[in-house]
Amino acid sequence: METRTREKGSGMTKTIVAVDCVQCKETQHITVGTADLMIWEYGELIQNAMPYLTAGQREILISGVCETCFDNMFAGEEEDPIGDAETEYDIEFENAEE
Repeated sequence: METRTREKGSGMTKTIVAVDCVQCKETQHITVGTADLMIWEYGELIQNAMPYLTAGQREILISGVCETCFDNMFAGEEEDPIGDAETEYDIEFENAEE
């Protein structure tokens, strides 16, 4: 379901997108710029088309899974240490000249 509204005084058309989470079935209402929504629908990355949305809002638009259900799906999993500045790696390289 989509509802289009016009923001007072701005002249910019906004779209309210209603998305039902595929896990919990709760409906989320997300307000986006109509032009931004079209840009995303035509292939632009969502974070570029709608940088004002939270990660959770982007996720439900992309996958249909709300932020709470997404977090629950991955609860208890360890974070990937790659790129973690506090992780020390003990890597030894063989000398190719030997």
